[in-house]
Amino acid sequence: MTYHKILVGFIILFAATACHSGNRLMQNVFPSSQSQQPALIAPPPPSPKAAQDQVKLPPEVRTLTDTIFPPASSNINVALLLPLTGANAAIGKDLQDAAQLALFDLKDANINLLPFDTKGTPEGALAAMNKAVAARVNIVLGPLFSQEAAAISATAKAHSIPVVSFSNNTYLAQQDIFVFGFMPQQQITRVLDYAMQKGIHDYYVIAPDDVFGQSTLQTIELFKERGDFKLHLVGTYNSATNQGMVEAARNIAKSILAEKKRDSTPTQRALLIPEGGSKLLEISKLMAGFGLNANDVRLIGSGQWDDVSLGNYRRLYGGWFATASPTQRNVFEKHFEQTYKYKPVRIASIAYDAVALACFLSQQSGNHLSTTTIINERGFAGVDGAFRFAPNRIAERGLAVLEVIPNGFEIVNEAPKMLKNFSQQQ
Repeated sequence: MTYHKILVGFIILFAATACHSGNRLMQNVFPSSQSQQPALIAPPPPSPKAAQDQVKLPPEVRTLTDTIFPPASSNINVALLLPLTGANAAIGKDLQDAAQLALFDLKDANINLLPFDTKGTPEGALAAMNKAVAARVNIVLGPLFSQEAAAISATAKAHSIPVVSFSNNTYLAQQDIFVFGFMPQQQITRVLDYAMQKGIHDYYVIAPDDVFGQSTLQTIELFKERGDFKLHLVGTYNSATNQGMVEAARNIAKSILAEKKRDSTPTQRALLIPEGGSKLLEISKLMAGFGLNANDVRLIGSGQWDDVSLGNYRRLYGGWFATASPTQRNVFEKHFEQTYKYKPVRIASIAYDAVALACFLSQQSGNHLSTTTIINERGFAGVDGAFRFAPNRIAERGLAVLEVIPNGFEIVNEAPKMLKNFSQQQ
């Protein structure tokens, strides 16, 4: 079987039987027994010779103008709504190239991939959606930002066109939009579950005072309902100016060191820092400056830590975070780089999996794509691992736990590969 055929794989659908909250803890989603194996749609690593043979640039995707008649209705018309101009055009190009690569790999002659420029604005997204409606599309992939997705929701619903957005704003699900982005709540739940399995029951949190921070604290509240989870102190800071960050870090460091002195027996503690990038580096630097080290507290975080450059910072060594397993994603990224001669942004894999999903669903349902064809129990195994859409339209993912080590990461807990039946979730 060729590399491309394995990449295509197959998807098995199973009817949804129940509807549950998006705040459901991840251990209720991905158990190891009484589960359905998701279908493989990601490629195994190709042989060196096969990789060389496959470095071919996909043909340009078809673009529509107001003067081009829409494609034949017997085909599946997949709209791709992305910011192809404006401040986020570079991200849009990466996502478009990934989507184009998926279609090239799938070799599905019945799929018409039709890109529309949202310009990265709600107004641009609505204009793009209107063009997609005129093109008789069967499904919309994108847009990227939550404000864009909210702007097109009414139009999509009026024309019964399912929308799989690349946003991670779960509010969109209330507007009949499928939410396919990486969910911070799921990532934090996964890493906390793992930490507790490793015997850590004492926690501290330092988070921004924005929506992301509020979502983090809401997830923490679910864990506080457990008898073996103890939250000692939460520190917040202004997400725009970082005001309050130094004070929050000082108070948490002081509390951890004081608790350590009072310990009659050794106690493991963890500090959750959900933000990544420069803010993670600044917070970890402050903590070290206030006297904390890896012997005092385990740093844990979210998928925002998914940046291999963190391996250059000794103070982060040993830190845990949850994200999609890099195993298959690395294959995708190498395939992408071999094809286009540049490295894609991290979220490009979402566009690849979304196009693969649309192609498989069309094979099952023809051009009659609907909510019921997208929601399923078994789910799919894409380049970002196992995923599916729950009845609440939010993507559920099997996540791995990674540890920061010199020069990168290592997987300390593999992503689960089995997805629990909806009817079994509590």
